[in-house]
Amino acid sequence: MYKLLTISCYFGKLPDHFPEFIRSVAMNPTIDFLLVTDCEIDVSAKNVTIHRCTFPEMKERLQALFDFQITLDRPYKLCDYKPVWGLAFPEYIHGYDFWGYCDMDLIFGDIRKYLSDDTLHNYDKIYILGHLTYYRNTPECNERYRLDGGVNYQSAFTTDKITAFDEIAGMQNIYDKHGFSTYFSRDYADITYGKVRFTLSYFHVPEELVAENNYDQQVFYWENGRVYRAYVKENQILQDEFNYIHFSKRKMTRNELPEGCHAFFITNRGLFEKTGEVTEQDFDRYNPHEPILELVRSVECWWLHHLEMGKYYWGVLKRKICAVTG
Repeated sequence: MYKLLTISCYFGKLPDHFPEFIRSVAMNPTIDFLLVTDCEIDVSAKNVTIHRCTFPEMKERLQALFDFQITLDRPYKLCDYKPVWGLAFPEYIHGYDFWGYCDMDLIFGDIRKYLSDDTLHNYDKIYILGHLTYYRNTPECNERYRLDGGVNYQSAFTTDKITAFDEIAGMQNIYDKHGFSTYFSRDYADITYGKVRFTLSYFHVPEELVAENNYDQQVFYWENGRVYRAYVKENQILQDEFNYIHFSKRKMTRNELPEGCHAFFITNRGLFEKTGEVTEQDFDRYNPHEPILELVRSVECWWLHHLEMGKYYWGVLKRKICAVTG
């Protein structure tokens, strides 16, 4: 069986749903996880290793890889550096066939069901988005971030802006340009941040699948180590399964979940215990249509997008002014 190491770096206060995140990790015992953090935590899961360090110490590790001054002023900027985490922690990736990175705003299902040895054998890179990606652990693959094709790594590592170097703009464009093999399957539930209601993202979904990507009535849940969606189609309640669910920066409040809860709904209002089969009432209770809130979210996303673009162009203008005035 191919050996996988998954690295997650987190600095600051742990999210409320951390116990459920770790439970979902523990229920994948054949995959190892390295959690790099400044938090005081005690995790009993045998497949989790804790590497405690401060954020400045993490920056020192990354700076040691390069002969130019990197920019890393806030933990969120670490997302651009994910493709070099393996090189930053050589003492941990030794002996693994693949190493990768994951975010913490997700809950895992049965990872090996989707990433079988047959699948891993055929690809150097697994997935294209930053919430979960693996790379074949070879010297060649570990240095591919330096190649041309996407956002240049030096540009990504010397700006305070988020460049998505870990995703399509950087690493995936490099892999595409050079013909390196990538596993593209959309077998995970990526919840779009642009809507209040839990809706699967259309981002990088084949056009022929977009119409079937979401349903008018649908709800997501975790049960006994697996991630599911229940939905209504032709007056029947059906279900499909996913490798994991990524809920995109949302705060997942633990709504009085009992210790050792074996099933819970994953909603825009947090986690709620699931005690039986999904019913018609559960769709309205845990993933309702809320038109007014959706309008507010649309305006909010529009404003944030244009605010970020304004900051970007103002920065460009300031640099040009400085260049002219000396």
